[in-house]
Amino acid sequence: MLQRLLLSMMLAAILSAAKGFERVPAGRLLQVSRNVLSVPQRACGAASCSRLLQTRTRTPPLRLLAMGAGAGEIAAREPRVGPTAAQSSGAISTWPNYYCAPDLERNGRDELMQPGEMRAALRAADSRFVLVWQGKNLFNALDGGEYAARFLSPVEAEPFTADPKAIVIFLGKLKGSWVFGLDVSHLDEVPQSVLEGSVLEQLRSAGGLITRDHDAGLLASARGMSVWHRATKFCSKCGSGDMKPVKVGTSRACGNCGAREFPRTDPSVIVAVQSHDRTHLLMGRKAVWPEGRYSTLAGFSEMGESLEECVLREVLEESGVRVARESVFFSSSQPWPFPRSLMIGFQASVR
Repeated sequence: MLQRLLLSMMLAAILSAAKGFERVPAGRLLQVSRNVLSVPQRACGAASCSRLLQTRTRTPPLRLLAMGAGAGEIAAREPRVGPTAAQSSGAISTWPNYYCAPDLERNGRDELMQPGEMRAALRAADSRFVLVWQGKNLFNALDGGEYAARFLSPVEAEPFTADPKAIVIFLGKLKGSWVFGLDVSHLDEVPQSVLEGSVLEQLRSAGGLITRDHDAGLLASARGMSVWHRATKFCSKCGSGDMKPVKVGTSRACGNCGAREFPRTDPSVIVAVQSHDRTHLLMGRKAVWPEGRYSTLAGFSEMGESLEECVLREVLEESGVRVARESVFFSSSQPWPFPRSLMIGFQASVR
């Protein structure tokens, strides 16, 4: 539970793109109890934040006690979130994190490019389609505020796959069945025949409330690719607007000069910095955040900068605290398709 809290607070930093944090004076560390700090060796990698943020209205809120000389413990009661809740004690990495899909086999694109294979896959009875409309995913709303991801069957998807303006995106194979993203953002609205009994929601809002963790990874992949396709309208080489999806929706090509565009991912570090005696955890907050919300520090890597260098720079810029170089080590990573980040979790100690 406390592991989940720390992970959630870490990813909250990226919501502000690591900008505008209140400066935390050097040595101003939040004290946490020993039992909490027995967790960070597993818990300081990037992982889900959305469930904490979305469920605070129906669970006891986060309690952050006094800081400074009389600093207290972080305590919270939150529901189980994501696959990391079941990780065994003593593990350094928390992978797979929320929005991962470790059982999805992503290496099947070339098979679909053989004559007749794509047509057969789109009609296969066990194929599944992840609908995305203007950045929103399709869900069945359940009692208790939870959501179940809804996947379209080939029969339900056929009107869209036959539409030349829709984008079919190869995601992979799951237990031998094809899984495709299906972007229909060109439509003014999704037909009621598809929406009946379902809702369209932003994954960032509903993601932490999905009943099946692995489904969150499928939705994240489809959403990320969909948003990228719709945003990549012009060729970066010649400026032409004649860009079309190719290679089963895994890239785009310019009809004028032939240049190819591939999906972009922005790497961002997020780091849990602890004191020498492992009794304090460095945290910051954005000035406009509600009282009581804190996060570990995060930021995007710069051109020519290693991830480890990014950790050193971001912590110093945001807090004034210097990190010991030899203490920096990787924990785990997490896709964060809002719109296209990869969160890369580190742990470190103050110098």
